[in-house]
Amino acid sequence: QQGGLFFRLSLCREMVVLVSNEELFAVLEEFESVFRDISDEWTDACFESNFTDFDNLSQLFELSILHIADIPSLLIRLCGVLLR
Repeated sequence: QQGGLFFRLSLCREMVVLVSNEELFAVLEEFESVFRDISDEWTDACFESNFTDFDNLSQLFELSILHIADIPSLLIRLCGVLLR
């Protein structure tokens, strides 16, 4: 009987993980534009400056995610999913 209980608990845990993963991917899809914006030019500039010149880099590259009207709630959702 304990084996059956362990199996059910294990199955429930796996289902929770699957749901959490689906939620995570759903939120990340909303951030998809960020990944499109990060081009070879952007990464080359970062590596050439050894990631120390973010002030100048941030003026050269504007991420399209910054134009999303409700970015705070999207970030809160992302954090909530990551904390699960």
